Amino acid sequence: LDIDTFYVVADLNDAPKGTVVTAVWSAVNASATELINESSQTVEESRFAGPIYFQLDTDRRWPTGQYQVELLLNDTLFETLSFSVE
Repeated sequence: LDIDTFYVVADLNDAPKGTVVTAVWSAVNASATELINESSQTVEESRFAGPIYFQLDTDRRWPTGQYQVELLLNDTLFETLSFSVE
């Protein structure tokens, strides 16, 4: 079974308890952006410094094209990362 997986890491520094980090994965083409998956993690410690990991996988090959993952901190966009599948 082939599994293709993408990973993204958000490195937090002194995030207070209750901070929510969200990864929004999308396929991007010239005319539209299609949501693939969205997942969130909430800081459970009083103060957190360190990585939070997200992954997106499938049991099939990803179609060739452009993709992006948007990272949100408490529902505010703080970074968009673009990548391609060839």
